[in-house]
Amino acid sequence: MRIEIRGIPADATDGLESYAERRLRFALSRFTPRVRLVVARLEDANGPRGGIDKQCKVRIRLMPEGDVLVRGVDADWRAAIGRAVDRLGRTVARALKSQQDVKRRAGHGPTG
Repeated sequence: MRIEIRGIPADATDGLESYAERRLRFALSRFTPRVRLVVARLEDANGPRGGIDKQCKVRIRLMPEGDVLVRGVDADWRAAIGRAVDRLGRTVARALKSQQDVKRRAGHGPTG
C-alpha cells in the first residue's frame, strides 16, 4: 500500500505529514492487501480568511478495481484529517463488500 500526502500547507505544524500517514496506515491496516494507493490532499478552501475550511480529501485505489473518496472538513488540520480517516474505514469496508456481492452474484447466475 503506497501512501502519498499532497498539499502540506505552509501554516501546518511540524509533523502533520507523518501524523496523516500514521492515521491512514492504522485505519487501513486491515485492508492492506486490497489497497493499491492512498492519496491524501490537504487544502485550505478560504486561505488566510480562516473559518471551518481546512479539508482533507482522501482517494483510495482498490484492487482489483474501484476508487473510494472521502472528505473531512474542520477549522484544524489534525481534526480535518481525523474526520476523513474516521469515514475511511467504514467506506472502504462497504466498497469491498459491494465488490464481493457483485462477484458472488455473477458466479450464481442462470445456467442456460
